[in-house]
Amino acid sequence: RDQERLKAASDEVVKVPGGHQNRVLAVQGDLNDEIVRKRIFDETVKKFGHVDILVANAGIEVSTKQL
Repeated sequence: RDQERLKAASDEVVKVPGGHQNRVLAVQGDLNDEIVRKRIFDETVKKFGHVDILVANAGIEVSTKQL
């Protein structure tokens, strides 16, 4: 996602009732890049103090002409 769409998605999650305001961290980056992966991990530890479970979920989009 681009940064604006990521921010918008993060803002929507924060609005959900239940006090999630302090439990959301939206980060953007190319997970093919080791430096980016380390930055994302470091930002996560800085915000939450530790990582209990790590789920690596990265998607790709392939644009093709419709049949």
